Amino acid sequence: MAVASPAPKQGRSLTAPARKQRGKEYPYIHGTAKLGDLINRLRNMGKPDKFTVQTLELLGFRSRNDRTMLGVLKFIGLISDTGEPTELWMELRSDARKALGKGINAGYKALFELYSDAPTRNRKDIENFFRTNTSGGERVIAQTVVTFTTLCKLADFDTTTTPMADDPVHATVGTTGEVARAGAVMVGPALTLNINIQLSLPESSDESVYDRIFSSMKRHLIQAYDRHN
Repeated sequence: MAVASPAPKQGRSLTAPARKQRGKEYPYIHGTAKLGDLINRLRNMGKPDKFTVQTLELLGFRSRNDRTMLGVLKFIGLISDTGEPTELWMELRSDARKALGKGINAGYKALFELYSDAPTRNRKDIENFFRTNTSGGERVIAQTVVTFTTLCKLADFDTTTTPMADDPVHATVGTTGEVARAGAVMVGPALTLNINIQLSLPESSDESVYDRIFSSMKRHLIQAYDRHN
């Protein structure tokens, strides 16, 4: 005799709904004040085979919220997805702030491509970036911003710029949205002021975007010239 399968209970779904993904998911944690303490402890400990939740607990970070810091370490490249310390971990021991800067630049690459001054950018711009590029609600976005800004306060960033071309008037737009511009402004009859400007922009197929940028640059340069003459 066939036995009928029991019907699923009402109010329960057989499959979990898929989470909406709008881009790369960025880490956020509760209690960001503990991040600095964790980084200091990493600098002074040996290199474990794997850095896990158990390792966090041995270091004194035992709350459930503390476990989210593990995701941050993976995101900025201090440990691999499976928990093994990376080369950046070793750099942390010699220059923690510089190593963190490298890791933050890599993890938040899209943000730095949009805003090269992301660590000092106004909060509204950073919030808008995460609002556009993550699937979290407003509370998650706020915590994501705080996590990012807290990391930046613990880091130093390489501000070295790429040398410009020797051509005195030259502009290029690459496929990655990088724009390089160099120009010369006559300050006086015997003096020429060379100005090199490099911008990092989101990729765009709309040439008018770059036209407006260069028109604005020209306007400000002319105003600067007029003020000094």
